[in-house]
Order: sequence, then C-alpha cells, then structure tokens
Amino acid sequence: MDSLSAKKKLLSVKHLPTSPRIVQEVIKLWQNPKVSIRDYQAAISKDPGLTAEVLKVVNSPFYGLKNRVSNLQLALSMLGLKETYRLVTNSGFQKVFRTIFTDISYDLNLYWRHCQTTANTAYLLAGKFHPSMASEAFAAGLLHDVGKLVMEQFFHSEWQQLMRKMQITRDIDTDVEEEIFGMDHCEMGATLLVRWNLPREIILPVRYHHSPPDAPAEKELVLITYFAEQIATYLMSESDRNTIREFFREDALWFKMCHDYPEMNILEAEDFLTHWKPQILRRVEIH
Repeated sequence: MDSLSAKKKLLSVKHLPTSPRIVQEVIKLWQNPKVSIRDYQAAISKDPGLTAEVLKVVNSPFYGLKNRVSNLQLALSMLGLKETYRLVTNSGFQKVFRTIFTDISYDLNLYWRHCQTTANTAYLLAGKFHPSMASEAFAAGLLHDVGKLVMEQFFHSEWQQLMRKMQITRDIDTDVEEEIFGMDHCEMGATLLVRWNLPREIILPVRYHHSPPDAPAEKELVLITYFAEQIATYLMSESDRNTIREFFREDALWFKMCHDYPEMNILEAEDFLTHWKPQILRRVEIH
C-alpha cells in the first residue's frame, strides 16, 4: 500500500467520528487570552457527562476537600483554567477513543495510561522550558500514538502483517510501517488529526515525534513530545511495554537528542524526576 492509498482509505471511512465538539470548543477557548472561568463553564455545562466528570475529579482524594463541591462554577474555580483544559481534553479524547477503537487487540486502558503519562510529562517539560506551549504539549502527548490504533482498526490485514514482522524483530520500526502501510503511525495519526481540524501545534508534534529533526515548524513542541514519550515509556514496566508494544529506544537519535538538548532528559535528573513522578504518573480514568 502506498501513502496516497492509505490516506484515501482513512479519509473515506464513514464511521470515523469527528473530534469531540467540547474539545474543539475548549481548544479555541484556550487560544483566547481573554478567556475566563465563566466561558469554560458555559461550554462544559452543555455536556452533562463532562460536568459530572469535573465534579468527580474535584471531589476526589487528590484534592483533599473537607466539603463536597456540587457547583460547576466553584469546581472550575478550584481547578483553575490550566487544570480544566487538561481535564476536558483528557475526558473528551478518552471517550471518543473508546467509541472509535472497538476492534483492536490493544489493552486500551493500558494504552491510555501511557498516553496520559506522555501528556503529563509533555506538560511538565513545556511548563519548565516553554510555558506558553503547555496546553498544546499536553494534547499532543495524549494523541501522539493514535496512528497505531488507526492502523489496527481500519487496516487490519496490513496490521497483521506488521505483527508478524514484529515477532521477528520484537519492536515496531517506523521504516517497516512505511513499507507495509505506505506511511508510519506518526503520519497516520496526523492524517486523522487533520480530518479532525485540530491546530497544527498539535498535529505536527504527533507527525514528527519519532523524527524531531525533520519537523518543518513547531520544533519546540515536537521536541517536547519526543522526550515525553521516551520518558513515559522508560517509566513503564517491561510487562506493560510488551503488552502495548511500546519500547524505550536508546538508539542513535536518542543519544543525539540528549546531546543537543540535555535539559530535556529529566531521566538524568534523579531528584527532579523523583519529585515530579507522582504528577507524571497521575491518571484520570473516565468511565
């Protein structure tokens, strides 16, 4: 299969849902510097399920409140704009993933935990080095490997061929993906996000998270997403890595990136990593 054929097939899938409306709305709100909690409240209150999720998170042990909060505006005020954005983005995409990807062999719960860890790490790295990009970094982290799910769900025979190759190599190489699908999972995921009309600040990090030097723009976000995925994968157990076929790659690219951007490799900053590990591994489960 060549790249054009794969893109045509993906874009012609009739049952491929659009990006969640609430996520699109919240992304637009985040891009507006004059946004307020009331704007978020107006958007979120239209979705009863999401309203319930917000209240559930605020009342969770993580926040340690003495009195239960039942008012959405108060809950959002307590969360703040940044945390509200993260919660809505996480909830919206997690729900749509469970709707779309129903015919896959992946452990979707484990896959999504990896996405959350990557997103949390990307948010942390962006907050430390490029604070204005933190929201886009978080979304890119959540979506970085969506192309793998697209491959299995909508290109099943090609996916089986890829899995047979993996039995030999014990890894999924982007070159092998290109040989079989005409594109790798990074480009496959980016094609879906273009269809979802997401901003390029999210699409490009997904497209180039395995090849940061090739990114034509948004290089800081691409770099953050690359390191975030590597760090998140490193923090997984070997069993979990094998289950979702995600591997920590100490290859030539990793050593080059660590040499060029040593500050991004927080694996070498033991005290820093220990301090932030609870935040990196924090999960919000949506049911």
